[in-house]
Amino acid sequence: ILGQGVADGETIPQLAERVRAWAGEKGDEERGTVARARTIARTEAQRASRSAEVEAWKASGIVEGKTWLLAPDPCEFCEAASNAFSKDGVGIDQAFYQKGDLLFGVPDKDGNAREMLLDYEDVQGPPLHPNCRCSLQPKLVSDYESIIAEAEKELERTLEENR
Repeated sequence: ILGQGVADGETIPQLAERVRAWAGEKGDEERGTVARARTIARTEAQRASRSAEVEAWKASGIVEGKTWLLAPDPCEFCEAASNAFSKDGVGIDQAFYQKGDLLFGVPDKDGNAREMLLDYEDVQGPPLHPNCRCSLQPKLVSDYESIIAEAEKELERTLEENR
């Protein structure tokens, strides 16, 4: 339902209308509500965007992996994913989680951790759940990482000299 709308550059409200129209045809009252249709539109538009982003990284030839970039004020499940994958990440074609995996959220102040069964599909990246705001960050091939690190050092030296 949303593929053509995303390809055409439609806005979230326009995509939500597509969902509502589809839900109306199917008699699906829950997905036909404005709030639920908007949630579906936002989540699926982000999924398409992350997928396109990864394809562009592959085409660049300088990205070998992806890391989890945590959104501000995250849920405990996204925080757990970030803790696991924000540093080393996974390969560009690898999933962060497999369909059927059980993800334990970051424990609350009492040490209790809720769990989420990932039963929708393999998690290639955010969105992990409806309305997820997390993103991905590319992991560059090691040659480029060392070039960037050296450039950052040079920039720091230049800034120090100009202070």
